[in-house]
Amino acid sequence: MLHLRHPAAASPEDGDAFAAPPPLDPAARRALDSLSRIYPLVLPALEARLDALQEDFLARLTLLMQARGLAPEGRLRLSVAGGNAVLVEGEEDEAAGLYALFAEHQDLSVHFHEMARLAVLAHGMEVTAQACAAAEENVTALADNAALLGRYQMCLKGSLSHFYLR
Repeated sequence: MLHLRHPAAASPEDGDAFAAPPPLDPAARRALDSLSRIYPLVLPALEARLDALQEDFLARLTLLMQARGLAPEGRLRLSVAGGNAVLVEGEEDEAAGLYALFAEHQDLSVHFHEMARLAVLAHGMEVTAQACAAAEENVTALADNAALLGRYQMCLKGSLSHFYLR
């Protein structure tokens, strides 16, 4: 979790360098070490499951679309929506046909939501495993991973200054 800190509260009173942050407590360190060993075992299984679900979903969706005579020519973008719905963006007529298909075959929405859940879980595990591995090597190795660390940003807005992950 990232916390909002007012810049005045973050500056040292005597003008010297900031004090080193406290180390992780031993229980938290052990938990992170355990996670870094588990993720490489679990992540390939999650990714394989996700690949299989995506292949099945696409095959079934293609068959159902062909049965209805749906052949979208434009790009359609599907994403998770509230409840158990799937949001379809694209040409209005093509999107409407796909919406009707999802309304008739509710299991497609359930399948899509499960794929989204697994994709987010796998992504989180991958990022966590990268951060744990880099932290074990050294801070320089972590700093060299711009793709991972580039998501951490700070917004300077006086009293509204804050840190966030993008």
